Amino acid sequence: VREYLRQSKSFSIKELEQALADCLETDLDIKSGRIAEDLAVELLLVKYSSPLFPKIYLKKKKRHESNFPLRKH
Repeated sequence: VREYLRQSKSFSIKELEQALADCLETDLDIKSGRIAEDLAVELLLVKYSSPLFPKIYLKKKKRHESNFPLRKH
């Protein structure tokens, strides 16, 4: 737990809120079949390990926008 607390200090409250929202949205996308589970987790890891994360990803999304595009059938 100490390590997680130390790491969390590297992020602002807004960034942590966005990460939590992205995790929830990813979970819903997986459960609804919009994206494969492995790919969804990998995309989250890439997103949050990028040094450009705050500049690129904290733009406000529209409510209906997903983290991932619809999967083509």
